[in-house]
Amino acid sequence: MEPNAKVTKEDQRFINEFSRIHQKNKVIDDELRVFNEKQANYKDALNACDELFGENTKILIGETFIELPEEAARERIEKLKEEATEGEKVLKKKHEVNKKRLDELKVILYSKFGKSINLDE
Repeated sequence: MEPNAKVTKEDQRFINEFSRIHQKNKVIDDELRVFNEKQANYKDALNACDELFGENTKILIGETFIELPEEAARERIEKLKEEATEGEKVLKKKHEVNKKRLDELKVILYSKFGKSINLDE
């Protein structure tokens, strides 16, 4: 509220916590984008498996292409897709928890510092 409000040790702790959590959420956002790209790639790979009609295919595992029968390739891709989906769920939950705490900190900090602090991007 007051433009020249003194920053206490507790205020600084809240500001630092806000900053740390905000940075964590930015990293989580980047990781979620990677998961979305992976999901799209897995979907494309499964569509490509539909065109194989029982033939062998090569899939990339790590840095190596391995030749597998269509069904084995499809199972491997499905497993990778499920793992990515689970990882994405965990990240979304962390992001949600962090967002709630960020909202709490915003209320605390804006109530004391008003417009003299900027907590938005």
